Order: sequence, then C-alpha cells, then structure tokens
Amino acid sequence: MENPRQSGTRVIFVQPAYPHYRETFFRRVFSSSNVSIELYYTARDGSVKEEEGGFATALGQLKPVPFGLFWQSGALSIPFMRGDIFAMTGSPRIVSNLLLAIKARLKGARIIWWGHYWSATSKPWRFALRVKMMRLADALLFYTDQEVEEYKVKFGATDKRPISALNNGIDVEPIQASRDLPFEVEKRPRDLLFIGRITEKSELGLVIKALAQPSCSAVTLDVIGAGELLQRYVDLAEQLGVADRIVWHGANTDEAFIGSVANRCKLFIYPGAVGLSLIHALAYGLPVIVHDDRWKHMPEIAALEPGKNGNVFKLGDVESMAKVVAQTLQSSSVMKKMSEAAVASVDTRYNTQVMAQRFLAFVQRINPSG
Repeated sequence: MENPRQSGTRVIFVQPAYPHYRETFFRRVFSSSNVSIELYYTARDGSVKEEEGGFATALGQLKPVPFGLFWQSGALSIPFMRGDIFAMTGSPRIVSNLLLAIKARLKGARIIWWGHYWSATSKPWRFALRVKMMRLADALLFYTDQEVEEYKVKFGATDKRPISALNNGIDVEPIQASRDLPFEVEKRPRDLLFIGRITEKSELGLVIKALAQPSCSAVTLDVIGAGELLQRYVDLAEQLGVADRIVWHGANTDEAFIGSVANRCKLFIYPGAVGLSLIHALAYGLPVIVHDDRWKHMPEIAALEPGKNGNVFKLGDVESMAKVVAQTLQSSSVMKKMSEAAVASVDTRYNTQVMAQRFLAFVQRINPSG
C-alpha cells in the first residue's frame, strides 16, 4: 500500500490489532517526512477503523493453530522490497510472523523485533520462543528502558545489534486538558480509583477486602470498568459490608468522564498485573499503589518509582495493602509531591509523542542513509 504523499524509508508494521491507544503513535510516525509507513493488522472489537487511502490495512483474522498459537490470515501476502524495514510484533504466539520474517529477510528487508521482554502473562516456553524470534531481527525494540537493561544483563553482553525502547505510553494531550492540577487533597473527596477490566488479572477483590480492614474503615473506592467478574465483586462488597463506600461507574472510555472521576480521587490502586492503566493514572497526577513483584506486572511497571510517584504492597497481601493505603492517605504533603512526580514521569517519558520520536530516531540509527 504505497502512499504517494510520503517518502523516506519504507517501514512496514504488522500487528495483531490496532487499538485506539496506539492510534496517535502511528499517526505521529506517519506524519514524519523521514519514513513511509504501512500498518497491517487484524480488526477486532475496539480497533481503529481502516481509512480509505490511509496507512492502515486490515488483514484476516487470527486463526488458532495447535499448542495455543495463532496464524494471522493474509499476512504472508504483504510485499517487501530491499531497503524496507519490517517492524515485527514480538508476540511469540503468532507463528505467521516467523515465516513473514523469513520472507522479509529473503527480500532484503531489515527487521526490527518490537515487543515485551517479560510480562505477567509470559511463560517459560513462550519466552524461549520469543528469544528465538529476536535472533531473526537486525535490531531489538523493547517497551521500556528497564527491559533493555534486563535484556542486557541476561543476553546483551555479546549482542552488538541496535537495542532500544519506546517507553510505552498513551496520548496525554486529552488528559492534560481535563486533569485538575495542582493536586489539592481538600478538593478530592474520594480516596481510591481503579481503572481497568474486571478480570482475574485485576484481582480487584483484594482491594474490596482491604476496605474491610480496620485501617481502611473509612476509605472509599471508585471503579471504572466492567468484566466477567463484576457481579462477583459487587456481591463480595455486600458480604463484607463495604458496598456503601464503592461507586461502580461501569466501562467508559470517554476521557472527559474519566477525568471527572479521577479528579475527585486521591490515589490510584491496581492490585493485580498492572499495565497501561498505571500510565493513565500517573497522567492524571494520581500517586499509584500496586504490588511489589515486577515480574508479575506488565512492562509499563517501569514507570513506577516507589516512594516517589507511588507505593507498593506485598503481592497478594490484603493487610499489607491496607497498611500502605492508610499510610499514604495520612500525608497530604507526600501525596502532593508524588502527584508532581507522577505527572512529570508521563509528560516527559511515557507518552505517544516520545514514543514516535524514539521510533524515528531508532529507524535513523539502523538506516542512516534513509
């Protein structure tokens, strides 16, 4: 899919989806005069819609194959030419990427592997396959700088390929327009905010149990999200006698609405494996509270600086969570300093503008003549 308005190095992205939180990243890269991008993806619920004459083209569905793997229909029809750059998704479960990488290599294209080093959903056998996929690439691009360091510790001593990270983030401009700063505790009548899908991964039940602890007997909780476990947790709140302190807002992606809730809360809490929800909360200036096991989080946990923009509790420990929540809520001055650090971390590092700048710089690094 050639775009006559663009010039420069041709970069081909192949993704399992095109979610809305990625849209501004791709559009920022597309707007550069240094590259010509093409994005191929599988359309799913919540995907950005394909535009006539745009840079994105929908492929077929992800079809399950044995051993819990997937084949992306239509991927092998993507054309490559000498001098192209193929930005390959790092997911080890999409086996069509392996053949696509071989095709790109045979056509003379260079390959950027782009993905997680390790996340909460990683399995040892998948990690081994991910490492094998990395070996097909000319360059490695991780989600965060922290992952780059982790990779170098384990594998990178002899790896001389270009290696970098984007610091996975979100579009902060809509949030900057709606967030209420500076952080003033007296203007925030609610305590905790949870944003995310209500699934096993979220472990929301731990927060509800923490509200029943004596140290959190007056703490309130706002929940933005829905999922298959919603009713289970509503019932749990009733059983524990804390239902009157919880507001269930349901699923909502409207940033103005999310802002209206976030601006009334003092802290963000996520008891399970946190990912982009962490970045979302930090962008609103909310200090975050999450568990302390990095390897059971998604890569975005790199944005957390314990004691600076948030605090941690012992993984799975309700009493530890309740203690950390109560102690953090006790100090308005600490929360204000954490809020300032939270905003700085996202505004300067974890956002789609920085991601696009880093990606374009990485392309220039591996293709200086492009």
